[in-house]
Amino acid sequence: MLLSLYIALPLDLAAQDIAAKVFTHADTLRGSNTPQRSWWDATFYDLHVKVNPADSSISGYNSITYRVIKPAREMQIDLQLPLVVDSIVQDGLELSARRDGNAFFVTMIAPQKAGTKKTISVYYHGKPTVAVRPPWDGGFVWAIDSLSRKWIVTANEGLGASAWWPNKDYLADEPDSQRVAITVPDSL
Repeated sequence: MLLSLYIALPLDLAAQDIAAKVFTHADTLRGSNTPQRSWWDATFYDLHVKVNPADSSISGYNSITYRVIKPAREMQIDLQLPLVVDSIVQDGLELSARRDGNAFFVTMIAPQKAGTKKTISVYYHGKPTVAVRPPWDGGFVWAIDSLSRKWIVTANEGLGASAWWPNKDYLADEPDSQRVAITVPDSL
């Protein structure tokens, strides 16, 4: 009986902590299937990233192919600060977007018709978040091994892939496939 009391007490306290958590606007954008996410299904990511260890920066683009589930005019794309979107293009036309924290809300020029497949390309650059205690926190790891060779790794299990490339960072929708092309200096 005494043992069960000791086990139940920590669980009860943990439940109270969870119940007391107030979700922020950023939490809602990150974890919800917002109206700007729910109308499209990611089918293919074509990611191209250039990694520059000299200044710990990255640049590139992700061409996102998606299937339109229902008509819409605004799309949510996730890319975490401090990374910056340079442009977003569809059918050769630059789209306008507004940033709300780690989400971009893209205004589509043409109506998105249900049942069609479309592609947008998101061009971006910047210095991604650095992981302080990988893998327990997320971000890039820029390091040097015991032979003085540079090496780079990403830790984004909890933080999300949008910590280093633009995508639909929503757990319930993953693309059917993906191509990743990473360009690094010859020394890596």
